[in-house]
Amino acid sequence: MLNTNRVCRFAIRAFCLAALAVGIVWNGLFAIADLSARRNQTDSTRLAMRLMPANAAYPAQLAEELYASDPPAAKSLLQKAVKLNRYDASSWIQLGLLSEAEDDLPQAEESLLQAASADSTFLPSWSLTNFYFRRQNAARFWYWAHRAAQMVPDDATPLFRLAWYVNPNAQEIEKGLQMKRPVVEGQFVNFLLTQNDPEAVTAAASHLLQTTNNESTNQESTGTLLGACDWLLEHERPDLALGLWNGLGTRTSYRSVEADSP
Repeated sequence: MLNTNRVCRFAIRAFCLAALAVGIVWNGLFAIADLSARRNQTDSTRLAMRLMPANAAYPAQLAEELYASDPPAAKSLLQKAVKLNRYDASSWIQLGLLSEAEDDLPQAEESLLQAASADSTFLPSWSLTNFYFRRQNAARFWYWAHRAAQMVPDDATPLFRLAWYVNPNAQEIEKGLQMKRPVVEGQFVNFLLTQNDPEAVTAAASHLLQTTNNESTNQESTGTLLGACDWLLEHERPDLALGLWNGLGTRTSYRSVEADSP
């Protein structure tokens, strides 16, 4: 019995020492691989891949380094990356773009949809919006444009520009995108100023006026609405500017005016 206990303790000690040794070796290999990858050179990134073959980040990085010079190699590396990590939305997107460049449209669409399935943030939705725009698929374009509009990070102008190319109608764009944030609606008003369409500017500005309902967004949108009023006056449409000005007067200290006021 005593010998059995000794054997068990020895086996446990040996196992722990072996596990510790494996951990030390693994950490050492990871440190070397990470240092190599940080050099952002193809040979160094290949070394990182050999040292850590199960790390999806390294084939994805090498694919980026070879993207312009060797697209077939980049595509193969991206396929390896998403096989190792199916939640790597960035690699799915790049794989989709390379497939589209090769005119493999079913594979391109599938890759971009995989990106959106893995990551529900802006970039996959925006990538699909562009893909369906290029494919002239209006129904799918509006579906993904609507999703992108709900989470556009900073400047929505590129999204508005694509939507305008698809249908240069402000009301249809508002209907399709269903913008819910006043800051995005304000950007839409500013975009329409560049299209020289007073009626469209007035419609979008009026919608912004109606949907702005708290103090912080009031402050953010007031400047946009005043700019729209000034633009309408400059374009000799005081009749349209009047309604916006009086709408502002109901929530600010600006004095309302009558249509026949001097």
